[in-house]
Amino acid sequence: MALETPTPDWEFDRLDDGSQKIHAEVQLKNYGKFLEEYTSQLKRIEDALDDSVGDVWDFSLDPIALKLLPYEQSSLLELIKTENKAMYEHLGELLTVLITLDEIIDNHATLKDHWTMYKRLLKSVHHNPSKFGIQEDKLKPFEKLLLKLECQLLEGMIFQACIEQQFDSLNGGVSVSKNSTFAEEFAHTLRTAFANVEAKLGEPSEIDQRDKYVGICGLFVLHFQIFRTVDKKFYKSLLDVCKKGFLYAYSLSTIIKTTMNLYMSMQKPMTKTSVKALCRLVELLKAIEHMFYRRSMVVADSVTHITQHLQYQALHSISVAKKRVISDKKYSEQRLDVLSALVLAENTLNGPSTKQRRLIVSLALSVGTQMKTFKDEELIPLQLVLKKLDLISELTERVRAQCDCCFLYWHRAVFPIYLDDVYENAVDSARLHYMFSALRDCVPSMMHARHLESYEVLLECYDKEIMEALNEHLLDKLCKEIEKDLRLSVHTHLKLDDRNPFRVGMKDLAHFFFLNPIRFFNRFIDIKAYVTHYLDKTFYNLTTVALHDWATYSEMRNLATQRYGLSMTEAHLPSQTLEQGLDVLEIMRNIHVFVSRYLYNLNNQVNFTYQFLRKKFYIFSQFMYDEHIKSRLIKDIRFFREVKDQNDHKYPFERADKFNRGIRKLGITPDGQSYLDQFRQLISQIDIVNFEELVKEEGLSEETQKAARQLDSVLSDLTRNFAEGTEYFKMLVDVFAPEFRSPKNMHLRNFYIIVPPLTVNFVEHSISCKEKLNKKNKSGAAFTDDGFAMGVAYILKLLDQYQEFDSLHWFQSVREKYVKEIRAVAKQQNVQSTNQDEKLLQTMNLTHKRLEVCLQEFELLYFSLSSARIFFRADKTAAEENQEKKEKEEESGKTSNGDLSNSTPAEPVVK
Repeated sequence: MALETPTPDWEFDRLDDGSQKIHAEVQLKNYGKFLEEYTSQLKRIEDALDDSVGDVWDFSLDPIALKLLPYEQSSLLELIKTENKAMYEHLGELLTVLITLDEIIDNHATLKDHWTMYKRLLKSVHHNPSKFGIQEDKLKPFEKLLLKLECQLLEGMIFQACIEQQFDSLNGGVSVSKNSTFAEEFAHTLRTAFANVEAKLGEPSEIDQRDKYVGICGLFVLHFQIFRTVDKKFYKSLLDVCKKGFLYAYSLSTIIKTTMNLYMSMQKPMTKTSVKALCRLVELLKAIEHMFYRRSMVVADSVTHITQHLQYQALHSISVAKKRVISDKKYSEQRLDVLSALVLAENTLNGPSTKQRRLIVSLALSVGTQMKTFKDEELIPLQLVLKKLDLISELTERVRAQCDCCFLYWHRAVFPIYLDDVYENAVDSARLHYMFSALRDCVPSMMHARHLESYEVLLECYDKEIMEALNEHLLDKLCKEIEKDLRLSVHTHLKLDDRNPFRVGMKDLAHFFFLNPIRFFNRFIDIKAYVTHYLDKTFYNLTTVALHDWATYSEMRNLATQRYGLSMTEAHLPSQTLEQGLDVLEIMRNIHVFVSRYLYNLNNQVNFTYQFLRKKFYIFSQFMYDEHIKSRLIKDIRFFREVKDQNDHKYPFERADKFNRGIRKLGITPDGQSYLDQFRQLISQIDIVNFEELVKEEGLSEETQKAARQLDSVLSDLTRNFAEGTEYFKMLVDVFAPEFRSPKNMHLRNFYIIVPPLTVNFVEHSISCKEKLNKKNKSGAAFTDDGFAMGVAYILKLLDQYQEFDSLHWFQSVREKYVKEIRAVAKQQNVQSTNQDEKLLQTMNLTHKRLEVCLQEFELLYFSLSSARIFFRADKTAAEENQEKKEKEEESGKTSNGDLSNSTPAEPVVK
């Protein structure tokens, strides 16, 4: 429900609840006297309230600010002297709000859990403030604020903190608790308000009196807290209203049973209105029982004190009668029996109020009341006390008996009508719990059935009947309605139905999914899970039939999550059939069949490839644009230009290795990956073109198998296949190259200088993956990955940087570095072999082996990169390709002009 924000010119006098008249009369009568007599008092009250209330509530309650209009100012004491019922009513409404807030917070388990999680999150923020972008000096004040908020609001003490304020002035000013006039006025108003409420409770003319009862109770507690006095008679009256809840159970149970049984005995059909009304009464009956169950701990504690008080009253009455018997000196056998019975009743009452003890007391008093031991005015109150004792001692059993709805077994026909009503009024769907609680009451009686071989047969039939009705009249209708709503929402562009809620109406079925699971027999009925399973099953089955509709059902899943909060399961089905897409495993098993028969949709694959590469290149550009990366690359380019003459135009291996290790200082992921590791993975993922390359290569292999017999035809086929493959890769280059080479992406021009550290990072990763092949845990193991080489070759082509990269002579530098180290280690091995130091010699062997493995990996990478460059025509620069393209266009233009010259001139189109 939206709340309207008050406008700046909002004034209290927009609403007239009768209080303005009271204020006007007070002003006219006492205005002059008020200015002289109470100005100083108001100031003292203001200071007192500011000091006390401000400490507890953290806000200032300014009595002078609590005015209606400037011309309506009056002192609090003057308001007290008038019969200002409106003020007490509004105070009661305020206390009702505080009590309600306490109850909401106390029963809101989710709020408590989330608050605990939030405080735990705050602790993690405290350990690493920079990670969350928060200044550390602001955390402690914020933690104090949260602690203060928790104490004030989230501990269920809002009402208690309000009434336990220090209302008396601490500096000798106004003393509220000792103001007898205020106390009398407060008590009188309370009694008057309660009399008005009590007279209307349960009456046909009742309007809002029941809602005011909570406010009266709050005012009563506030009165006690201030003045520390209790009107016991008034307190008893308040409790009597609470007891009416138990009496309502008696009356509701009687009304339901009588009405249903009368309809059945008279063989008259009930109208739907009557069925709905009776079902509502059943829900109220179970609500009363659940209320007693939820408050069972409080009720049990109160019952103990009430029982002791009633026992004390009964013992007092018996004690008076016993003294009367003892004072009579005329002893007789009958009088002794009466005295013994009274003593027995006393002894029995001095103990727990069990059923056996109460029976003994009843039997003893049937003897003890003879011979006029009790006066008439004593006997009736004693009997009333004992009756109350029986009632309070068996309160739980009596509530259970009166709220027992086992009679519904004979009226099961009303259940489908009830479910239809619940479906039509989804806002009140929570009442399903009460109805199923009532249906469960039938089970204990059915377990005593003897007309069948086993009562389980009867229970099974009853369970089946109820569940069939539930599925037919609620769950299945709900599933179909939700599916229909999702379909219409997804296909709104087709305008299949009128979706205007003002014309066709609208039910918010989401209320059903906020229900807790309903317990019935040995199962829990989870409506949310039932609908979710139905939608998952339906969407999966329909997707398997028509795979091209996968996007529609995926959108419906997302909409179901957003609109209804359903946790849908992904179907994990392919977006195309095997006739349209590629099954890699099937290709590998039947590669000879694939290369000779496979036909595929090139347009579809090219489009998918383009979309994929576009996303990856966006991330690629962000990485290259990062200030830390860009500054390091510019520094490396400047360094190479300065030292290339000294290093024989070779990029130093140490510089690349330093970059690879230094970038880890910028941060690592939880699984230990640096930014360069992630960048290397990104480049490897840009090898989607490899699969199309596989297709072309396998086509080539198919032809080369016949090379011995048909060499000439194979050569022509080779030329054609390579041309097709080259044209395909050329397409991928032409799409992205203009954007990569544009001036706005100048930061990408530094890419060639990051390739050396990338290769160092790749070789370390490749060696690590191969070493995992020999370990028990092979997670992350691999023996080859040409995707990185293909990605580097593709990006260098897009940036037209093959010459820049070749100018680094990187792989020559790597080879010289490792050959030099290998020779140095071999020389040391020869020296140590003469010294016969086995441990040092073993270390040398391991170092030698590691260097050879690294060199081998770099050479393999060099071969892969050289092969990959062939697909992107690394032999030509962008300028040379443009020139070649221009010459082809000119040549084709000449050819077309020659054809046109030999043709007949066409007639003009425009007349």
